[in-house]
Amino acid sequence: ANTRYAVTAVITQNEIYTRQADYVNGEHASYHQKHAVRHVWPGAAGQTITMSSTAEVDGFGAPGATGSLEVRFTVPEMTGSGNYEIKPEDSHIAFLLHTGTQAAPGAVLQAQQRELEGETQVGPAISVDWGQNEKTVSTEANGMFEYTVTNNTSEPLQVTVVRASNNMPTDWWSKICTGANDCDDVDNVTFTIPGDSDHTFMLDIYGGSADETGTVRLVVQAGTLGLDNTYTLNTRPSNSVAVAGEVNGYAMTNVSPNPASSVARVDVTLPKSGATTLEVFTTDGERVATLFEGQLESGNHQIDANVTALSSGKYVLVLTSGETKVSRTLTVVR
Repeated sequence: ANTRYAVTAVITQNEIYTRQADYVNGEHASYHQKHAVRHVWPGAAGQTITMSSTAEVDGFGAPGATGSLEVRFTVPEMTGSGNYEIKPEDSHIAFLLHTGTQAAPGAVLQAQQRELEGETQVGPAISVDWGQNEKTVSTEANGMFEYTVTNNTSEPLQVTVVRASNNMPTDWWSKICTGANDCDDVDNVTFTIPGDSDHTFMLDIYGGSADETGTVRLVVQAGTLGLDNTYTLNTRPSNSVAVAGEVNGYAMTNVSPNPASSVARVDVTLPKSGATTLEVFTTDGERVATLFEGQLESGNHQIDANVTALSSGKYVLVLTSGETKVSRTLTVVR
């Protein structure tokens, strides 16, 4: 691919008047500058245009050959020494096609200047890609959420990440991270993002207990603009069995009594006949008993589950019929 062609975009502005010192009277009339360069975009300075080899002759574009490059930019409200306002009605955008690259620009081959068209509207200073909103982790593990904040302006921008709500179960915590090794259990962190750049932040949530949920709402602020998102972390023990009482018409509609000390009645519904088992698992996923194994026809059934051999604690009943599994929790008391 050819890298000899590059584009640089600049804003020029008319109607700029500058005072000068006058050694006799202290000052004299201002002078008028035309097409003064007000801004050059870091993201649009020396971007290369790639052309296919068939469009080149001796490494340069063949007569009539074309290349294309999309340039995105945001016009700042103010810029330069003294931070003077850019007036769109007096400004133009100029594109310079030149040889070389941003690091080593060469001769200008073509240039085009056009007015800043249409009505001007100040866009949002930042945008946020919030990433994944919800995760499930094992007991006593961390859930790390990443989100990327983009500075849509061409100047450095200070943003503040606020932990607006921190709904954590007992012994849980959350931390705001500006980098992989820079995390703090605080309610707000301030960070400066360079112009036309982005930065990836993290939210670290520790889930200390099983079968619980914690949520954290973050707000990213830039001036008066605030964008928010809620992250959810769920915990359950490693290799645990998910609980779902009904799947595609297969169901355990009721387990009674629950808690049980000897025999629990399990009401089962099957949409079609099939080989069926009812098993007991610990919450860690270990199978400890088979309470029923046999052929059942479609319809409603009642299985008497004898749990006298089980120790006190929380278990998961798993009904398997054909390829379908449904489950419910069962508590055994002594």
